[in-house]
Amino acid sequence: MKIQIRRSLVVAAAGASVVMGGVAVETAAAWVRTTVPTSAPSLSAADIQNQLAAEEARSAALQAQVDALLAQAGQFHAALGAASDRIAGDVQQAAGLRAQLAAEEKKLAALKAAAAKAAAQRPAATPPPTHSTTGASGGSGGGDDGGD
Repeated sequence: MKIQIRRSLVVAAAGASVVMGGVAVETAAAWVRTTVPTSAPSLSAADIQNQLAAEEARSAALQAQVDALLAQAGQFHAALGAASDRIAGDVQQAAGLRAQLAAEEKKLAALKAAAAKAAAQRPAATPPPTHSTTGASGGSGGGDDGGD
């Protein structure tokens, strides 16, 4: 008889576990129903197709914008290269002008030195003669009297 009691107790405990599991599942389902909104939108195949078409159009528009930006970036890169080349040319021209200026400054310094040397070697020069004026201009001073 002891075995029968044990078996009965095991069966009763298993049944109670199944019932408690069912109650736990029902409680969890009720909790989920209260936390999740019940007005979930239902989508049809046509709605999904429309959304897909809209996203494809949006993707195409974005791709066009990316292509335009890439074209502008290419133009900017070309302009930047041209400006860089021009700057390099200007730098070379400036270096040539600096060298030319240095050579001209040397020539000027040599001319100044030669002028100073020539001035120092010249004997004391007599002042140039001055002309005295008598007040007469020596011209006829008359005008045309109109006689033929």
